[in-house]
Amino acid sequence: MIRNTPRFRPALLACSVLLGVALLSACSSTPEAAPAPPALSDEQLQRQQVFDGARKFIERGHYLAAETELQRLLKNPTRDTLRRDALAELILLQLNRNNPRGDISLALLSLDQLNAMGQQDRQQEQLFRALSSAVEIQVRLEQAAQRNSQASEIQAQLRREIDSLQRALEQLRRLSLQ
Repeated sequence: MIRNTPRFRPALLACSVLLGVALLSACSSTPEAAPAPPALSDEQLQRQQVFDGARKFIERGHYLAAETELQRLLKNPTRDTLRRDALAELILLQLNRNNPRGDISLALLSLDQLNAMGQQDRQQEQLFRALSSAVEIQVRLEQAAQRNSQASEIQAQLRREIDSLQRALEQLRRLSLQ
């Protein structure tokens, strides 16, 4: 450790000045601008606008309009990221409990289409895994809801049988008292 003695003051002062210059130069430098994304063609721009419109429909709860727009995007046979994103949005839309047209089987079909596109990069692979998990969780939730419904029906039936048995028992008591 450098002590603040007359012998070390020039070295301490030099280090402080160098540190200050380094900080100032780091703070004053402007970061390099990221390369501009490639210019979109008119068709790509129009497809992007359709996709953005579909997302806005989803946010507003207009699920049928969103589904129509997403299906329109999927008619184009390209294998670009916009198609992948449209499939992902469609899967999430079909899994959405607020969507009256939501259907797990349609979500599975869309997931198969996404899988058929192939996982070309890590991001696509992670997206596929996340959506697969979401579909699996939704299937499990629906199975649990069905089991719960069945259990409720059985419970209601057992209550009715208990009530009828209690009435029969009450009648037997009355007859035995007579």
